[in-house]
Amino acid sequence: DWAQVVTTADATTFDNYMTNMRKILTDPMKTADMIYVNRCGENFSKSSWRKQLRAMNSAATILFENLDGTVDDGIRDEDLPYDMKADVIKISDEQFGLFYVDSMDHPERYDGKAVCLTGQAWKRREFPKGFYYFAREAMTCCANDIAPCGWVCKGERTPDNKTYFTLTARCKLVQGPDGQTALMLNELKCERAKAPRETLVNFVNL
Repeated sequence: DWAQVVTTADATTFDNYMTNMRKILTDPMKTADMIYVNRCGENFSKSSWRKQLRAMNSAATILFENLDGTVDDGIRDEDLPYDMKADVIKISDEQFGLFYVDSMDHPERYDGKAVCLTGQAWKRREFPKGFYYFAREAMTCCANDIAPCGWVCKGERTPDNKTYFTLTARCKLVQGPDGQTALMLNELKCERAKAPRETLVNFVNL
């Protein structure tokens, strides 16, 4: 049977428990698959709490529920492992999965920014000329379910999913046919590159 351990915490008492009753708070966090902090006010220190929770449990999904019922991950620009203030944000091979997930969750964070990362140009039958799918292969759920994960890219690169290259691109926020916003890459420069040491993308939690 499949099961998931979800541990909840009350944001209004989080700091008090962390200071005075740490073991009571932290022991359930260490074995959780998801940590859900509710009753978060506008000025609550989600970023600080996220770092503390991540130190206890490197694998759990961490979510914060606000007073208006909305939910977010509490990640700020300064929490990301790459420099969001750089002229060109350099994404390492190990950070590819994290960048992919964050760009799906927060595409507006990268709108107008230039990024540099290594991947492949995949052909998509539905794409017109001048577009390709910039991606790397990832194990989405099991060894038999490997698929490319990436972004639509506008550029002159000829699709070839056998060759790796380093892409420098400008990110643009676009609206898909389903009405959802997503990130598209506009090719600025391409350079042939070596294959990553780990060819399958690793989705590391932040």
